[in-house]
Amino acid sequence: MNDVEKQVSLIHETANRLIKWGAHSKAWGIQIQQPKLCYWNRLREVAASLAFPLVLDHMGLFKAASMAPAGSTPVTQQAEWQDFMGALRDGNLWIKISAPYRNSRAAPHFEDLYDIVTQLVRARPDRVVWGSDWPHTQRHEDRRPENIGKQEPFLVVDNQSWIVSLSTWLSEDEWQALWVENPRKLYDYYS
Repeated sequence: MNDVEKQVSLIHETANRLIKWGAHSKAWGIQIQQPKLCYWNRLREVAASLAFPLVLDHMGLFKAASMAPAGSTPVTQQAEWQDFMGALRDGNLWIKISAPYRNSRAAPHFEDLYDIVTQLVRARPDRVVWGSDWPHTQRHEDRRPENIGKQEPFLVVDNQSWIVSLSTWLSEDEWQALWVENPRKLYDYYS
């Protein structure tokens, strides 16, 4: 079984468990991380088939220029990006705009995330939510085997600069949706 099929199996197992518990589909979601664009052709089918929203954390962990390998094609220009965007446009995939330091090293404003964020928001402004990712734990790639079992320090992130920067990329309606309307829909507030 390859990695994507393991993830598909876990998603289905989780969905089945929620159904057995009598979970109401609007009050629950399944949150995943999946940075491999090549998996979205398969995950698109899975997202569309679920009775629950599938929430992709940290903007998919898709790397912006400051974190991508040197000379690599920007993620938004890779062919597989369209599979991912198709999954988003289908409507059962939600994106969490969170933890910019997991996608970019261009702190504090993370300007190189502009194309990723704006394409996500413009594709489905009703399917993006903001997340703080607080407390800010270490980046996955910065964790060292010799530190396993030791307490790791939290990252210092200038949240205010990031939020102000993000606010300049979005229209007033997109901003309102990101912070108020979409979380209300996803997490079924006031039902």
